[in-house]
Amino acid sequence: GPGKRCLEVGAGGGAIAFWLAERVAPGGSVVATDLETDFLEAAASRIPTLDVLRHDLTKEALPGGFDLAHARYLIEWLPKRRDALRRMVEALQPGGALLIEEPDFVTTLEAAEPPSLRRVMRAALDHLESISSVDVRYGRHLLDDLTAYPVTAVVANAVPFASITTA
Repeated sequence: GPGKRCLEVGAGGGAIAFWLAERVAPGGSVVATDLETDFLEAAASRIPTLDVLRHDLTKEALPGGFDLAHARYLIEWLPKRRDALRRMVEALQPGGALLIEEPDFVTTLEAAEPPSLRRVMRAALDHLESISSVDVRYGRHLLDDLTAYPVTAVVANAVPFASITTA
């Protein structure tokens, strides 16, 4: 809301950062971080409530005092996930909220139909894990990792991916 200070970690193309920047005006601000910030910097010049910070969450502390810190589809890719979560928790002011959105691809895989699609998805996930540090099951482990920090409440919400059937 207006006047709030928000942090968007791993902002990517900026969709969430831009959305937040609209909602914190007047008087608020959004800090969008990423390893690569060229696109964000170009957009930030036109958005007065948006600041951009080139930042490596795996190595550097974040600025502090935020009402909200958010990351989407990021933590599962990092080699030291708990360190990244700790840095985000430390960036919050007392009473601040941390919102982490991480997928659990295994649940999606189990629901996939027909079985041939499951086999293709399983092969893709196995390949992804073999070439990177991603944990395709991290959505299932996030809650446990968050309870390791001095927070007053941790809430988890599982939202299934939507599926459609064509005639």
